[in-house]
Amino acid sequence: MKKILFLSLSILLFSCSKKEPTLSKDMLLDRAENYDSSLVISNDKSAQCSDYGSGCLSTQMLILNNLSFVAVEFTSEKEAIQAAKRIKGYYVENWIFDDVRNEPILERFAVHGLQAKMP
Repeated sequence: MKKILFLSLSILLFSCSKKEPTLSKDMLLDRAENYDSSLVISNDKSAQCSDYGSGCLSTQMLILNNLSFVAVEFTSEKEAIQAAKRIKGYYVENWIFDDVRNEPILERFAVHGLQAKMP
């Protein structure tokens, strides 16, 4: 009886715990480069976390077909969604992409290459 109670309780606890999705920078860049190997990681540090609000961990300037955009990492998907709404941008898990909207090449890259969506 104790074993059944323990097993039931364990299943309940594990099924109720929701893991916050996080996509590491390396995983994101691998995904991006696998979709389009012409992607360039820029050393430009002009984009700052202070531009994107709470929860921002880092920013990375990327260049695709001479078009630059910013990838911004957040601590959680919830914060990324809030930031994406503010900038009217795309997000995937805990990342948002700025300066992508209204650039067909970048929008296609975000949606198809990164599986990003608008909130």
